[in-house]
Amino acid sequence: MAHPALLKCGLCCTFITQSKKALINKSALILAYSYLVVKVYIAILRYTRTMQILQSDFCGKSIMSVHTGEQLCVVTGFVIHPDNLKIVLFITHASLKKQPYYLLPSSIRFADSKRLIIDSAQSLSEFDELVRYQRDILNNYNPVKKRVVTQSGKKLGTVANFSFDNQHNFVQKLYVQAGFFKRFLQTQFVIDRSVIIETTKNTIVVKDTVEELPATIKSPLTNKGPAKSLARPIKKSPN
Repeated sequence: MAHPALLKCGLCCTFITQSKKALINKSALILAYSYLVVKVYIAILRYTRTMQILQSDFCGKSIMSVHTGEQLCVVTGFVIHPDNLKIVLFITHASLKKQPYYLLPSSIRFADSKRLIIDSAQSLSEFDELVRYQRDILNNYNPVKKRVVTQSGKKLGTVANFSFDNQHNFVQKLYVQAGFFKRFLQTQFVIDRSVIIETTKNTIVVKDTVEELPATIKSPLTNKGPAKSLARPIKKSPN
């Protein structure tokens, strides 16, 4: 019969071995779970980082301070460079104050369907503080209500809405309301930035070949029917 001390020693060794195996299995499980979480997170980032946002949905968003948790103001408009259709500033207004404040896109720390999170009120700037952007602010360019025509002068309609990407803040698509007589056949067009040739004070000029590229998509402007796309898909967002 084995000595009791040896039995205890053997039991201890067995317990330690089993504990090590259990610990290794648990660690492997935790690592596998962590790897899966990271993969899912990366997939979500890849999906959302180039998401397109409608300007009509973006206006009215609350801007909150991460330090105080209070609402500072709301988004009321955009400062857009007319040459490349890039949103350089967001226009905001605070309650009981007439003058607007301006927010750089890079100052936004987090955004969801209802709000934008920034560090504090110091991220908001007045006109005098933005010497670099004063010309764009005074230009007051906005694609909405601009007439869309082709190079040869054919009228396509008027811009009713636009979308922009949340990574580089370029206007990517124009949602065009067809002219009065064309509305009997189709009500809306979706025009991609790749076919835009020139922007002027009152018009947006697109390629003549734009009508040769029809495609059916769902328009965010109405749920009554599909819109007709007049453009190629985006190949690469400009930097």
